[in-house]
Amino acid sequence: MDRIIHDAIDGFAADDGPVDFMARFAFPVPLHIIADRLGVPQEDREFFYDGATAAAAGLRMTVPPPEEMVRRAHLGADLQDYMVALVEARRKDARSTSLRPYAEALFPVLAPLLQDGVPYAMVGHSMGTWMLFETLRLLMERGIPLPAQLVVSSFPACSLLLLLQCSTESYL
Repeated sequence: MDRIIHDAIDGFAADDGPVDFMARFAFPVPLHIIADRLGVPQEDREFFYDGATAAAAGLRMTVPPPEEMVRRAHLGADLQDYMVALVEARRKDARSTSLRPYAEALFPVLAPLLQDGVPYAMVGHSMGTWMLFETLRLLMERGIPLPAQLVVSSFPACSLLLLLQCSTESYL
């Protein structure tokens, strides 16, 4: 992720004059990171970027000409089919099933900061709660002082809400 961000900044840092930040950074960087995280192969990136750009353009307050609406609709359907196939392929080629290796990679950075006697808090939300759990296990196993406060949060899955016949208002 750092490489993507630094490459984007390096691409316009030396430019003289104004830079279109949205076009050169705010839109392409997250799109590149998302494509990387989803595992979109390099040869499919142009299609993925076009599809994602068309989808994002649908959020604008202006109505495009009819032919552009049709183009976006076709591209959106193609992107949806592509994403379904990509997810199915990823399920067959499982990546990580544990966050323990990621917590272990983070540990050498965190451990020195947490041993100075200053109370600290840790926060985990959604999948970050799993990462927090693995990190806390490492801290306990290796004798590092635990946080003074721990905050975990999530939201019940929609399927659970339907199962319990509850509404989201009951959780607010």
